[in-house]
Amino acid sequence: KEEVDNLEKNQSETCVFVVDAHALVADLNMVKRVTGYKKFTVIVPQVVVRELDNIKKHVRDARLCIRWLERELSRGHKGLQPQEEDEKVKLSVSAPHRKDPGWGRHCVLQCVAYFAEKQDIIFLTGDEEIIQQKDPQTNKVLSELGVRVEPISNFMERFLGLRDVVRERKRSGNNNGRRNRRRWRRDGDGRRERSRNGEEGGG
Repeated sequence: KEEVDNLEKNQSETCVFVVDAHALVADLNMVKRVTGYKKFTVIVPQVVVRELDNIKKHVRDARLCIRWLERELSRGHKGLQPQEEDEKVKLSVSAPHRKDPGWGRHCVLQCVAYFAEKQDIIFLTGDEEIIQQKDPQTNKVLSELGVRVEPISNFMERFLGLRDVVRERKRSGNNNGRRNRRRWRRDGDGRRERSRNGEEGGG
């Protein structure tokens, strides 16, 4: 993508991402790679840990995500920052009830809106409804904010320009990337994050 390629032209400035719980569960290893890349800073909305905690009993990878976040945030990982209490703004759409399934998404968007007011940001997500633009209210908010949405799947490959390499691996039968895609409510037991492609470094 041209938009992803443009990131390389702004190496003098830090690129800020906001990540949701869907992205962490879908591909924790890719989130690690993004946080480990110099000039990238990933913001973790407060609601993300709560969402992960709510699903950890039936989504094994949620526990791994929580442990990783707690460990890296306690260490002061330079590429990972938690959302502060006041780092949110009121949205142009009505807020759902706290028990509504859309509450978590609304809170993430409030965080996205806060940082989007200050600089250009990228919203990294694994939420298929957002990726496929199936939620009109979310589409409206992101459009008004001018925020670019990037699926977490294969993000670093797109950024580093390795799409042709990925295609070639698929042709040769190496389809590891697809194995890590999972639905939000699907039990991830028995699946492991990729340990390859760690060249960007870690926290």
